[in-house]
Amino acid sequence: MLSLLGLPACQPSPVARPPLAAQRQADSRYLAAQLAARHPALYAHITPAQWQQAAQQLVAQAPRYDEAQWRLGAQQLVARLCDGHTRVARPASLRTYPVRFRWFPDGVYATLTYGPVARPAGGLRLVRLGAQPVDTVLRQLDRLVSADNEVARRTGAVRLLSQAAALAFVGAAGPDSVVYEFTSATGQPLRIALAGRADSVWQARPAERPLAPGVAEPLYRRHLDEPFWSATLPARRAVYAQYNSCREMGRFLRFSWQLRRALQRDSATRLVLDLRFNEGGNSRQFAPLRWWLAHSGFNRRGRLFVLIGRDTFSSGLRAACELKAQTQALLVGEPTGGCPTRHCTEVKEFQLPYSGLHIQVASRQTNYLPQLGSAPTLVPDLAVPLTMAAYRQGQDPVLEAALSYPAGR
Repeated sequence: MLSLLGLPACQPSPVARPPLAAQRQADSRYLAAQLAARHPALYAHITPAQWQQAAQQLVAQAPRYDEAQWRLGAQQLVARLCDGHTRVARPASLRTYPVRFRWFPDGVYATLTYGPVARPAGGLRLVRLGAQPVDTVLRQLDRLVSADNEVARRTGAVRLLSQAAALAFVGAAGPDSVVYEFTSATGQPLRIALAGRADSVWQARPAERPLAPGVAEPLYRRHLDEPFWSATLPARRAVYAQYNSCREMGRFLRFSWQLRRALQRDSATRLVLDLRFNEGGNSRQFAPLRWWLAHSGFNRRGRLFVLIGRDTFSSGLRAACELKAQTQALLVGEPTGGCPTRHCTEVKEFQLPYSGLHIQVASRQTNYLPQLGSAPTLVPDLAVPLTMAAYRQGQDPVLEAALSYPAGR
């Protein structure tokens, strides 16, 4: 291209980027400053001096980190706020191992395996990673988890047992390989060495659960990919409705109407609303169904049951709290992963200037149940844990407790 003077046109020179170490330090400072400016309760669980020290530590360590380590360092800083809504956004793809874990009252077990190498671990209790006891590793992984309470923190740490970068960050595995040590019910040990691959690889493969031979998936696991669905249980004169996601408002209104029709058509005497896997969405969409339940014949003790658990969070938690406050519903299951009394909501997002890392941050704090004081979790009226033995047999003791409770009048 020529200028009007017949000379080459001047092209603007790109702005020189600072060295990578300086970029990560700048992003670390920006992250700390933005959280301090945006979060509604920054010092609810940490003192100003502790926050300043944690932020300065990330800045100091940034030059020594590679990309994955720096992201986890940032994740560790964000987790200091003890807020499940304020977190580092998950990357599009992570390197993971072909086994998934869940904690039960008696330990951490492999509950999902992919491929023949990991399959023997299905249903076995995890005892070590390399030379470290699993409890030691979990205490280290706890620091990477953004969570409202200890229930959610333990749940998140157990999920990280499959993530290659997180295990390497806390020194529990190599950069891309891990050795899990399991033990069977009879005490037989099993060591399995696994290599990490993109999690999309495992998602594309069929997975196996440690169900006993001939046992089908239990009712509560059959449609977890659906935002909401219901089934009539004629023998128990009950309707079971699973509400997994507070999304698709128009469709949920139709679902609510159909649910009311099913309760009337099938002469049901109890409704079981399962919120155990509801991690949130649009809180407003539950309001019409909540109002109907509060003014219906099901607003009686022993007729309306709400199942809650470690994954009940955000708008799912709000629905459970509203039903507890406005109806005679009985809450059944485990304590929730969301905090009902100091709950941070209304997530906004910002991006770090150099790394492009996306950060989600709550912008408002609310109290769903002031009568609970400062309780960190919503505790069920009927506490019913899910054991590994019940999981293996495809049983659902939480649902069974609701169905067996003395019928209301």
